[in-house]
Amino acid sequence: MDIFSPRKSTLKSNINIARAFRYSLAMNLCSKSRIYELLPIVARINPDQNRLLDLMSGNGFISQYFGNAFLSVDALDKTTKFYVGSKNTNHVLKCDAADECIVSKVSKKYDHIISLSGLHHLLPCASSNIESHDTMIDYRTQCLTRWKSLLSDRGRLIIVDVPSIHQVSWDFFPYAPASTFPLIENALQSVGYFEENTFISVDPKPTLFFDQFVDQNSITPHTAHFETESSLSLMLESAGYSNIQAATFFTPWIFDNTCQAIWFFHQLFGIGMKTYHTPDEIPQDLTSDILTAIRKFLGCGYTETGKFWVGWKLFYLSGDQSL
Repeated sequence: MDIFSPRKSTLKSNINIARAFRYSLAMNLCSKSRIYELLPIVARINPDQNRLLDLMSGNGFISQYFGNAFLSVDALDKTTKFYVGSKNTNHVLKCDAADECIVSKVSKKYDHIISLSGLHHLLPCASSNIESHDTMIDYRTQCLTRWKSLLSDRGRLIIVDVPSIHQVSWDFFPYAPASTFPLIENALQSVGYFEENTFISVDPKPTLFFDQFVDQNSITPHTAHFETESSLSLMLESAGYSNIQAATFFTPWIFDNTCQAIWFFHQLFGIGMKTYHTPDEIPQDLTSDILTAIRKFLGCGYTETGKFWVGWKLFYLSGDQSL
């Protein structure tokens, strides 16, 4: 028996809690910085269907901005400790999205299931070093099949995630009408509306940012496996979804200034063992390291109104419940 195992286990648990707290703190204070990630989702939502499941909900970013437009909103995540979400959220269920019994535990049908940036953490084991990619495909296809059972007739699953480094095609974010979603509209007004030419020609590589910076500098390893549009589309097809649509968009993060962006990255990704609660507390060497990584992997710049933007991109896939 390893007498140090309980202590190691407790230490790992405490670090994971600290990491989750820092992520939640960043999102609670600066969620509007990521508002452009939500516009392609707006374009895929049917306003006549009003039951939403926020799957792998994290701190509740999806339900925070979409919740008041739906009659019924539930959230599901393997941890609910730092969930904030929407005041409209009816039920917060602590459950792993990969749970084989998820259908019986949820026991509801939804018109929309939305999962934002959670799929890459959906792994058949604790490591991303899977011996066979077929194992990953089978595992995720099984999860997608179970999620389909949670959809109502004509219900829609929307998955948003960081694309693999093999994903090369992408487009600018769509300006979908957001009048049905006043919280999104208010956030857009706050960060500012931008034309495509606001952003110089950049090709963000968030996967490399995770693999070569976050994984080496965060208080916890970033264990993940990233898909492409085509690989996940095939999984959705195998799981029995219809009307599958896929696209990758440039979805910049917008900040009031550079210092706010540095603090956000420090907290969101758990960069550095010590937590700095305000931007002016972050030491110069950590500021330099984060800014260097942003410039190298993501691209950044300033808008005409002085906002600081950081490049980001996500793929958006949707599939419908077959009748």
